[in-house]
Amino acid sequence: MQQSPKAGLVSLRVRFRTGGLQTPLANGSTQKFIAKRYHKTDAKLHNWLKKNGLKAAKSSIPL
Repeated sequence: MQQSPKAGLVSLRVRFRTGGLQTPLANGSTQKFIAKRYHKTDAKLHNWLKKNGLKAAKSSIPL
């Protein structure tokens, strides 16, 4: 059974509404970590965040 192309976006939308994406983003989790946690690709998460006007928190750890 094949999923529609929008199936992954719906899942991210639901997680965002329930606060599942805001907390890790605010805590400074990487997009790679969040994508892996929700079984999405890095690119899909990046495109979804960009489309919805969200930005990940900048790391406060100096290099």
